[in-house]
Amino acid sequence: MKTRLLLSALIAIWSGLEPAVAAVPGEVDAELTAGVSPVNVQCTAVQCDGKIVVAGEFVTVGGLPRGNIARLLPDGTVEDAATFFAGASSNGMYRTLIVQPDGKIFIGGNFAYVAGLNRNRIARLNPDGTVEDTATFNIGTGVSGGPFNGRIMCAALQPDGKILIAGDFTSVNGEARGGIARLLPDGTVESTATFNTGSGVDVTITSIQVQLDGKIVISGGFGSFNGTPRANIARLLPDGTLEASFNPGANNSVLCVAVQPDGKILMGGDFTEVAGQPRTRIARLNPDGSVENLAGFNCGTGPDSTVEGIALQANGRVLLAGAFTSVNGEARSRIARLGSNGAVESLATFDPGAGADNETHGVTLQADGKILVGGRFNNFGGLPRYELARLHNDAASQSLSVVDSSAIQWKRSGSAPELTAATVEFYTNGGALEVGQSSTKA
Repeated sequence: MKTRLLLSALIAIWSGLEPAVAAVPGEVDAELTAGVSPVNVQCTAVQCDGKIVVAGEFVTVGGLPRGNIARLLPDGTVEDAATFFAGASSNGMYRTLIVQPDGKIFIGGNFAYVAGLNRNRIARLNPDGTVEDTATFNIGTGVSGGPFNGRIMCAALQPDGKILIAGDFTSVNGEARGGIARLLPDGTVESTATFNTGSGVDVTITSIQVQLDGKIVISGGFGSFNGTPRANIARLLPDGTLEASFNPGANNSVLCVAVQPDGKILMGGDFTEVAGQPRTRIARLNPDGSVENLAGFNCGTGPDSTVEGIALQANGRVLLAGAFTSVNGEARSRIARLGSNGAVESLATFDPGAGADNETHGVTLQADGKILVGGRFNNFGGLPRYELARLHNDAASQSLSVVDSSAIQWKRSGSAPELTAATVEFYTNGGALEVGQSSTKA
C-alpha cells in the first residue's frame, strides 16, 4: 500500500512538470534576468526541485553579494541569503559543481578558501550553502602541484557516492595523483589499492564522464596516461587503469565529452582530426572508440572555433556551446543545436537569434527542456544578459505510470535532458525506507 501511495505522489509531481511548448525554441527567456558581475559563469546545475546553481568567478548576482556561487529560484530570481548563502567572497574561480542526491553541492576549482574557511581547491556545501564541516567531508591539505599550483577542472559523481576529480594537479592531500583521483564520500582520497592511475596524465584533464558500465572517459590537453601515449582522450577501467583497446586520439585539445545512452561518445574541442580522420571540433565515437563514419554523424566543416560544452536531449538532439560563430558555414554565435546525425538544425526549428556576444562555457538542460547557458557574454539574442541566460526549447515530455504492483514505467522524450542514471527511493510493505539505484535508460 505504501508503495502505491508513493508512486501516485510521484506521478502527480512529474505531471506537474509538463511544460508548454515554447513559441520559438532558442529564443531568450524573458523571465530569467539575474545578471552576474564580474567575470563569468563557468558551470550550472539544476536541482530536482528546479532551483538553479551557478558558479564561476563573480562577486554579485542580480546585484546581491554572492562569492562565486549562487542559487536561483526556478523563476530566475536569486535565492535569499537566509536559505542559501556560501559567503560573499572567495579567492579563486569555481570551475565545476555537482548537486548530489542528498542536496549537498560539491565544488572544485582553483580557490584556497570558501566563506573564510580553508578549503584548498575542493569543498562541499550543505543544502543551505554553508560549508560542510571537516568531520563529515575532509580532503585534508587539498590539491596542489602542477603548472598552475593545482586546479580542479572537472568532477563526476559515481552511483556509489564516490567523487572523481580531475585537472592539472600532481597531489591530493599529500598523495601523488597525476591529474586524476577518486574520493570516498567523506572526502578521503581512495587508496591506489582500489583506484590506481599510476602517474596519470602529463598535462591536464578538462572533462570526465562515467559510463553505465563504470568505465571513465577523460579528455583534455594531454599526450600520455601513465606513460602510455594517449592524444587528448582516453578511457579508464573502473579501477583507474588505462583501457588498452580505446585509443582514438585527437590532434588538439578535447575540452568536453558526453556519453550517449547507446554508448557512443560525443567529443568537442579544438581538434581538426580524430584517429587521423578529418573531424573539425566535433566528432562522435563508437562505443569501442573508433570514429563513427560520416554516414552516421556528419557536421560538415564543423564549428569555426572551440566547442566547450555539450548537452544531450532525450530525443537525440545535441546542444553545443563555445567560442564559435558559425557551424558548417551557417551563422551560429556561441550556441547551436545539431540533429542526432550531426547536421546543424535549421533556424526554422531552433533560432537563438544573434546568440552570445562572447564565449559560452557550458550548456545545461532543465527538466522542462529550457536551456541554461553560462559564459563571458553581456548580450544574448540581442538582449542584455550578463554571463547567464536561459533559452526556450521544444516541449520536454515525460510520464510515470504504475505497470503492476512491483514495477513503474518512466518515459521521457523531446527536449528533456538525457540521463545516465536514476536514483529511486521506495518503501517496502514493512515500512522501512530503502534506497536503490537504476541505470536503465528509458
